[in-house]
Order: sequence, then C-alpha cells, then structure tokens
Amino acid sequence: MGVALGYGYLFVIRAIGGAIIWISFIIILLGFTVLGLWTYFIKRKEYLPETNEVYVYLTYGAYTAWVFAGLVALSMLCCY
Repeated sequence: MGVALGYGYLFVIRAIGGAIIWISFIIILLGFTVLGLWTYFIKRKEYLPETNEVYVYLTYGAYTAWVFAGLVALSMLCCY
C-alpha cells in the first residue's frame, strides 16, 4: 500500500510539478508586491512624516517587499 501511494505521489508530481512551481512563484511575487503597496499606502494615509517614526519604518518595509518581489521576478526569469 505504501509503495503504491509513493508511486502515485511521484506520478502526480511528475505530471503537474512544473505548474505547482510556477503558480507558487506567481503567488509569492504578487504577495510581496501587494504587501509593498499596502504598507506604502497605509503610511501615506495614516502617518505624517514629521510626527512619527512609523512612517519611515513603513517606507523601508515597502521598499524591502518590492526588493524581494524583484528578486523573485529575476529568479522566475532565470528559471524560464
């Protein structure tokens, strides 16, 4: 029974493994991009630059999320 399940798992991974990887790349890319946009627009809406350090931290967080999104996009291009 265990051997049959193992071979079944290997067959499924061989059949749709590439799609799983590409879907994962796209979800991660969209996640980092949306996170960067969300933190960027939240800081503009709720915090003033003169009054709070959180404004600067959210700016750095947005830039960091966009850098990670760029790294994921570059790795997608290298994998293609």
